Amino acid sequence: MTVAERGEHLTPRRGVEPVRMTAAMKAFATDLAAQGLKPSRIRNGMMTRFSLDHETLPSLQVAQRFVNHYTRSRLRNNDFIDEATNDIWEAGFTGGEADDAPFTFSWRMTADGKPWVGRGTDEDPFLVGISTKNLLRKAERDPASFILHMDATFKISQAWYPVFVVGVSDSNPTFHLLAIFISSQQKEEHYTEALCALRRVYMQVVNTPMKVLYVMGDAEDAQWNALQNAFGVDNKFTTLMCYFHVAAKFYERTCHLPTETGHLVMRGPQDMHFPRDEAHYLETKEKVLSKWGKKLELATFIKYFSKRWLTGKFEQWQSFRTPRGFATTNNPAEQFNRALKRDYTLHRRLKMGVLLVQLSACCKHESINARQFVITTAPTAALKRRMHELRRQGLIYEHVPTRSNVAFLLNDAEITGEVVYVFQQASVRVYDPELKRTREALPVTAQLSYHTGRMELNEMPPTGWAVDVSTGRCPCLYNMKYAACVHSLIAMHDRAHTGERERFCYRGPGREAGQSAQAAGKPMNNRQALDDERS
Repeated sequence: MTVAERGEHLTPRRGVEPVRMTAAMKAFATDLAAQGLKPSRIRNGMMTRFSLDHETLPSLQVAQRFVNHYTRSRLRNNDFIDEATNDIWEAGFTGGEADDAPFTFSWRMTADGKPWVGRGTDEDPFLVGISTKNLLRKAERDPASFILHMDATFKISQAWYPVFVVGVSDSNPTFHLLAIFISSQQKEEHYTEALCALRRVYMQVVNTPMKVLYVMGDAEDAQWNALQNAFGVDNKFTTLMCYFHVAAKFYERTCHLPTETGHLVMRGPQDMHFPRDEAHYLETKEKVLSKWGKKLELATFIKYFSKRWLTGKFEQWQSFRTPRGFATTNNPAEQFNRALKRDYTLHRRLKMGVLLVQLSACCKHESINARQFVITTAPTAALKRRMHELRRQGLIYEHVPTRSNVAFLLNDAEITGEVVYVFQQASVRVYDPELKRTREALPVTAQLSYHTGRMELNEMPPTGWAVDVSTGRCPCLYNMKYAACVHSLIAMHDRAHTGERERFCYRGPGREAGQSAQAAGKPMNNRQALDDERS
């Protein structure tokens, strides 16, 4: 602009240029961006890393432009179909992959044998699976030794695509991943397509058809029908119902009822969940329905319960239908989904390019850090803590019939080296104002819920539970479901059948004091000589 055009000899001073990122700052930002951090976090990290102040620190806009451009161009942080297709085709299954190398697969294939990548519409849905050879081999075992789980998780994709997780749980129960699927829809045909693709790639890797005996899922018609379509052709399996889903629906239907009626209703499904066998279940069901029938306000609920949970597709939620010690809920798969969001997606919705990278990394890590598949059920650490705490408070002990005992005189109480009678008393419950409910007066790590704790004492004989220390079996309902209980732990501990590695005898300070110590208060077995049998 000339002076004649402006009419003056002065021009306004150019504004101060924004602070730019140095090469060191850019290298630092790219490292953090690859870990999934946001531009604001990266900017805060630069301020600490390079000791910057308000004059030398680049603005948030500068950091955002650089980080966003880098993630879009280098880290595939976009939803472009052509780039996602290239990534999927490059990782497509060929059979020559390493055991820990992740690969992609699908049911529909292109003319040259590559996975079909749809656009995500109703006419052309998107469905791609990711797995490794080692993950698929987790199901190469006796179908009676695992339960197949299938669960969908959300809030992972910016395109709002659900992610299907398919895996198996052992008797621990520990979850072992088989494959992860990304799908644009959540309908029966998409579930069926995912499971059929899994069976086909499993056949190609293991060279044997995939066999299942137990399958667990939620009360979803599309998922139930897909399991029948994919596995019902050559497998005779039991479709189990996640008990947590049942309990949640019970609470939704009864939370508006009066407190006393609500407690009566919630006891029913718990009693029907813990029967020993089919005959015990039918007997318990009749008792529960009879009690509910006396409440007029439950007439509508009884109709809903009988139609939804006692007949039809979703009636098999009782614990005796599942092998002892195995999972009765979808919690193993739910916990895996929780870890997936925490460690890989960082609780964010990702674009398709980054999502494929993170799910592939998840499959590779699960394949490398594979957990051992457990065949035999072992007591959990929480159950051991509960046993020690109950014993410390004198609430559980070995019951030895005395000469004044009626059962002893009649020779009804069998006393052998293989059978131990364990008697348990109910722990005191205190009201917790924060939870607005009662809880056991035990440490948090040793507590059980009210209804689950009832199963330890329900129908206990006067002489206590007769525990077979050779097998670790106890007649209590808790042991029937979890294949372990505090009674069996007490019995095996007293008979030195804990199954743990034997240690040398401790002869240091305090040995005599520890052996001669007794619990505070009156001993449980300290009674008069002619005392009658405990009732």
